[in-house]
Amino acid sequence: MIVKTYTGTFTKASGDDRTMSFIRIKDLPAGFLDGKVKNTQAKPRKFQHGVELVWDIVSKDFRTFNFNTVVGNVAGPQDMEIIMD
Repeated sequence: MIVKTYTGTFTKASGDDRTMSFIRIKDLPAGFLDGKVKNTQAKPRKFQHGVELVWDIVSKDFRTFNFNTVVGNVAGPQDMEIIMD
């Protein structure tokens, strides 16, 4: 499956830098979220401006990416073939 991916580094609240390869939620294939979202009855989380929920390709889980503290530039989008399970 071909998806648009991004890679970037940001500074976490702890002061540590984190580099992440991710897919933006809007770029996930239709039906991907089925079975991945655990509590569909919960209120949607609200993130501060510049913080985005993404799918971390390496950890294969949801993470937040803080665009407010980006180190350098975020690379992408880049088309990548990945196996989604």
